[in-house]
Amino acid sequence: MSAIEQNAEDRAWTDEVRANGGAVVFLRGNVISVRRGVMLRSDIPEVEKKAGVNHTIASIRTEDSTPEVPQAKQLSAVLAKSLSSERTLAVQAALAEQPQMALVIFVHDCLKSTFDHRSYTLSTLKVTLHAKTGLMLDNAPTSADGLAMQHLTAMHDAWQKLLPQDWHKSWDWLLTWDTQALINVMGYCLARTLDGASERLSDKDGKAGKDLEPVENLLNFTLRDWWLPTKANFFERISKEQIADSLSQAGLDGASRDVLKMKKGDAAERAEEDISQTRWVPDCLLPMTDTPVLPESDAVTAADSDESAAAWQDAETPSESTHIAA
Repeated sequence: MSAIEQNAEDRAWTDEVRANGGAVVFLRGNVISVRRGVMLRSDIPEVEKKAGVNHTIASIRTEDSTPEVPQAKQLSAVLAKSLSSERTLAVQAALAEQPQMALVIFVHDCLKSTFDHRSYTLSTLKVTLHAKTGLMLDNAPTSADGLAMQHLTAMHDAWQKLLPQDWHKSWDWLLTWDTQALINVMGYCLARTLDGASERLSDKDGKAGKDLEPVENLLNFTLRDWWLPTKANFFERISKEQIADSLSQAGLDGASRDVLKMKKGDAAERAEEDISQTRWVPDCLLPMTDTPVLPESDAVTAADSDESAAAWQDAETPSESTHIAA
């Protein structure tokens, strides 16, 4: 009882604190929040001097020392889910091309489940043996013809051609496959269980699909190689002012000023056309460590596209020995 009473006395609002402190009332979303006992740091030494160093300073609440991260511009829940699903599809495709990494993540999840089964840490892969690719397409229908789905579809078709008739009735035929082939097909199947869709941006840094970042880091992945914002998947779903901000962030200040004078549909079309010459994607889809990329020349962009297309064309055809390129 004595300790409780002493603690209450230490934390009480003394006359000195009341004379120098105040309260800040503000809205956090749609909830009124009150922060009491806020003081300027410059006033703290004076209060210490008046009240005694060891007694009163414990009861002084000052403003947070960590600066608040500016709140990201709000996106609708539907758009946040769509964008995070687009990001998920791209990471699925990249992960399916690196089956060894899918195996690493899967084994790590297995270890957490077996040796730390009481942990509240969620597994990375949602291994319920149900692919999440279809769900991502439902969330983001415009991604059906995107680069990520082209890769996933090509890999799916290649593996399906190698499955014998009535393959699901027995695993005896798998005994003829070597270990690497088993790892490769397992990596593809595991990759499609990845689910990074989110219905809102993360609270601290305003990211869509933030849970994908550890996998992206493992793969040395950048969404810039897989996805570009278009009128359909992004620009017509945000305000004209946000379109202008996007162009400005991409280093296209002239276009940014122009779209403010246009109708919304025309502005979205202009943004898609101009952004396609860059590697810009919304900041909400990039990890914190990524840095903005300014527009590249048409020649460099075209060269990158040709190189990527040629690399994928070589990987599209499966070998008869079931060693499908990752």
